[in-house]
Amino acid sequence: MQTPQANDASAAAPAVPDRYAPPPGFVRKTKAEKRELKAAKMRELRGEWRRREREGRRKQVAQRAAERGAMLERMSEEERADFWRAERAEKERLEQEKREQNERLDAALSDGVRVVVDLSYGATMNLKEQRSLARQLGRCWGANRRAPAPVALHLASMQRCPAPCLPQDGDHKRWKVRLLDEDLEHHFSPSDLVFLSPDADEALTCVDKSKVLAPPPQPPPPAAATAAARNKSSTVTASLPPPPPSLPTPVA
Repeated sequence: MQTPQANDASAAAPAVPDRYAPPPGFVRKTKAEKRELKAAKMRELRGEWRRREREGRRKQVAQRAAERGAMLERMSEEERADFWRAERAEKERLEQEKREQNERLDAALSDGVRVVVDLSYGATMNLKEQRSLARQLGRCWGANRRAPAPVALHLASMQRCPAPCLPQDGDHKRWKVRLLDEDLEHHFSPSDLVFLSPDADEALTCVDKSKVLAPPPQPPPPAAATAAARNKSSTVTASLPPPPPSLPTPVA
């Protein structure tokens, strides 16, 4: 039992400050506000990264120009003439390769295997998945552009595709692809569509040029799982065949 003196002592003891208490005037931010602040910080960081990259490229260009000038100064007149002749030949070779590449892409768009990427699922993805899709589209175009036998690449549902799903600065508008504003079912007959799905029962063993291949988005949103079921009576689903087994590494 405490004595009255003990009670008086405990009452007179100063209150211990709560070190976890927010400072005066502190206003707790909502989750949406925190996400916006984080996104703004990331935009600022990306801008700084791009600025540094541009500055680094400018320095590299200036360094290569200085090295080229110093190299030409050390050459004789005959060596410089040979160097410029070889340089012109290399430039012409690259220009010829570019022309042949554009000819292959034009031929593919007119009479090649049609592949359509359905972008209608972009609205069901989060921001991280949308940006991943934009990078995948860039890699897909790059691989198709360099392919010896490119396909006729189509991007469907452009009207309702969120901007983060597409490459920055509108790079896709310069690609040799067909940009379709409406959904793919509006442009292609359901009987011509072949939805590629890893869950399909049959594997794609051959490519029929009269068909239109529709690969699934990655990562597949929940709506993608119902794409084939939506037109189950008239469309075909198929899975890509497994890659060939790699050869064992020879033992020395």
